[in-house]
This record gives sequence, C-alpha cells and structure tokens, in this order.
Amino acid sequence: MTRSVMEETAAKIDQNETETNWVEEEEYQHVQNGVTIMPSQWTNCRNLSGFWLLGLCNNYAYVIMLSAAFDILSKDYHDADHNETENNITRRCNPTSTGAILLADIIPSLAIKLIVPFFVTNTHLKVALSVLLSAASFLLTSLSVGSWMTYIGVICAALSGGLGEVSFLSFSAHFDK
Repeated sequence: MTRSVMEETAAKIDQNETETNWVEEEEYQHVQNGVTIMPSQWTNCRNLSGFWLLGLCNNYAYVIMLSAAFDILSKDYHDADHNETENNITRRCNPTSTGAILLADIIPSLAIKLIVPFFVTNTHLKVALSVLLSAASFLLTSLSVGSWMTYIGVICAALSGGLGEVSFLSFSAHFDK
C-alpha cells in the first residue's frame, strides 16, 4: 500500500470514530428548544418508578388468577356438593384440578411472548390491548355462568400479562438505563 492510501484509510477511521463518539453522546442528550439537556436524576427516577408501576399493574391479573385458582374453580355451577368427609375431617374438593388454571394461565402467556416480538406494532396499541384484555379477564371470571367462561377469563389474563410484558420490555429500550 502506498503512503497516500494509508493516510486516507487513517483519516476515514478517525472520521468514523468521531462520528461514533458523537452518536454515542447524542443518545444521552435531549435537545429542547435548541438547548442540549442531559437527563437528570429526577428523569431516571421517574422512568424507573413508571416502569415498576406498569410492571406491577401488568402482572396483577396473572398473579390473582394463580392465587385464586381453587376459589375460581370452586364456584359451583351445577349445585353439586363436593365435600369429602374422612375420619371426621371435611375437605373441600373441586371436580377439576387447580392445575387446569395453571395451564390456562401459563400456556397462552408463553405463546404470546414467543410470537409477538416478531410483529412490529405501535406500542400504544399493544398497551391498550393489554389493558382491555386485563379488564375483560376480571369481568369474565367474576361474572362467569359456566366453567368455560372462567377459563376464557383466565386465558385473557394470561394474554394480557404476556402482551404487556413483551411491550414494556421492548419499550424500555427507548429510555436511559
């Protein structure tokens, strides 16, 4: 290689490094009314507390459905007595295992976490859909007239939790760490 080619290559490398440093610095700066503003400690605290609150609200329906699995299934739709007495000890039994609620809560959530990242959709739409599914899950489960309706309510909670988790996790990339 000749000296001029080496000098041109070195100049290009220096120019690329300068541009890279400028871009890296730009990621942490925000321009407002022509003035460069560095994110403050308050902004970072606000972002962290906002994501914490959104995560708490997102997982609320999921945890409630798992915690109340026995009570959700014990709602008697056919007026049958499911109490078992043995040695003067009475146990409340459900005709369906609480594992059914666990499966209805885990499988849809896992499926949506695997599928949704491949679709580019507006974050506001995902969050709105997550909120609607969460509200539908509570309404369907509490006002159910049959066990099928209860399972659909639990599935809505799982879809809401999975969609919300994927949405908030991908949206967190737009904020300072």
